[in-house]
Amino acid sequence: MSRYVINNSPEFTGQLLSGVTEQIRRELPTMISIMEREYPPRSDYQLDSLGNKKKRYSIYTGSGGNLYFYYNLYTKYSSEYKSCLEEAIIANLNSCQSNRNTTLGFLTGRSGIYAITAAASKTIKYVEDLCRDENLIPESENELLNGLAGYIYSIIFIIDRWSDVPLREDLIALLNRTVDELVRRGNNYGMLKYEWPIGRGKYYLGGAHGSIGVIMMLLQSRKYLQNHYDHVIRDTLRYLLSLRFPSGNFPSSEGKTRDDLVHFCHGATGAVPMLCQAFLAFQDQNYLDAAIRAGNVIWERGLIKKGKGVCHGISGNGYAFLSLYKATLDNLWLYRAQCFADKMLNDQNLNREIENYEDSQRLVTGMPDRPFSLMEGLAGNILFYLDLLNPQEAKFPAYEI
Repeated sequence: MSRYVINNSPEFTGQLLSGVTEQIRRELPTMISIMEREYPPRSDYQLDSLGNKKKRYSIYTGSGGNLYFYYNLYTKYSSEYKSCLEEAIIANLNSCQSNRNTTLGFLTGRSGIYAITAAASKTIKYVEDLCRDENLIPESENELLNGLAGYIYSIIFIIDRWSDVPLREDLIALLNRTVDELVRRGNNYGMLKYEWPIGRGKYYLGGAHGSIGVIMMLLQSRKYLQNHYDHVIRDTLRYLLSLRFPSGNFPSSEGKTRDDLVHFCHGATGAVPMLCQAFLAFQDQNYLDAAIRAGNVIWERGLIKKGKGVCHGISGNGYAFLSLYKATLDNLWLYRAQCFADKMLNDQNLNREIENYEDSQRLVTGMPDRPFSLMEGLAGNILFYLDLLNPQEAKFPAYEI
């Protein structure tokens, strides 16, 4: 069974889809109201598709996603969401401080909660709390979702969003130590390769769990680093490009032979923003060419039946187009992002395919397991629509700084 719906969108002829941006402007308030009603900003739990509630402050699929969501609404859309942001801060701080933390990632550890709270409130205590989590590094995974790469994102998030943070030099020193440790762990004859989980013996490549996500964090850290690791970054990029399928897509792990995954977590979608960052850092056309090839894969196979989410869905694939638009300023990529939004909002056939898609891992057929979450559900969809209104400032959630 095909994983995607054939994309019948017209090819770009120079005209953007102004209609879809107007539709987004009209419908955003209603979508945000649904979020507020179904998953209130004060929530301190993860809500699944069966209605079950579980205490979990994860930004990925838990209540921390509300914090990220309302932070973005407040800073990008309207100051009227300040009270929602404040409610989400209180709920998630209480939740993460009353639970034992064992992971470092921005998306699943408390460092993400501290980073957003510090940036939003300009309160130094939460910077100090984030710095104290350095003691978790020895037992941490390496990848973006749960590990050191995600901790790096948390550190850069504060430095970037709070430019005059009082502990700036301490944060930069912590960033350098964390990057040094991450490179040391992954350095395999001059290339960065990471098992996930550690000790399993399987080397992942994608944005969430593998080398692509790690390289993305190193590239975004680069201006703060004493050792840029440019040689090891470029050797790793050369290795990753050598593993591509003939289509231009990327395997999920070493040795994977099926060219079937077009997601952020596995495949072209996570690679595109990283390759755009590499192009901007090194001005090497090979990286942009690879990003464009991967973008063409997403255009062909990115209307995936798994759903509309950021991590493994259509809005994440649309964000890859926005990364290409920012790197090239070519309206082709903005048009393609608009087409995916139009499909999400208006294509009844696509919506039927999603609703009927059988996935043995799902709690309910055709629904994300956490339907209002940031990386699987409505919160991420809304942020994609919002970023289409100001595409040059778009940020792939929890991935682009």
